[in-house]
Amino acid sequence: MLAAATSTLGGPYPSIGDSMTRVARLYGTGPTAAATVYGKSHVRLRQPDGHLLAYADDRIEFREGTVQAQGFYDLTDRSAGKTWFIPTIGTTGSFRGKLGRITYRPARPGGDEAVVITMCPGGMLR
Repeated sequence: MLAAATSTLGGPYPSIGDSMTRVARLYGTGPTAAATVYGKSHVRLRQPDGHLLAYADDRIEFREGTVQAQGFYDLTDRSAGKTWFIPTIGTTGSFRGKLGRITYRPARPGGDEAVVITMCPGGMLR
């Protein structure tokens, strides 16, 4: 997906200032979606090593409650198929007050990602 995209300014994606929005479904082992992800991401800056940093802001809605995921991630590493994560906080339902992270692992090059959400009660992550 990233290799075929262009920015709204006509340059190659990703570039500083590019942004995207998405709606995605997370599936477990069954055919029914376990959660819906409403997200946006914005390419913010280039590190001295040339890697691009993007900021993600995702709301993940389960039947049991909602998790908010926000933070910077290395877009260059993600595009290269490396595992990446961003911090999470539970905002409603059974997730409220819990902290954790959402980890993305490439399932296949240029395709889907395997997603793991780990949540713990506040104060356990030290």
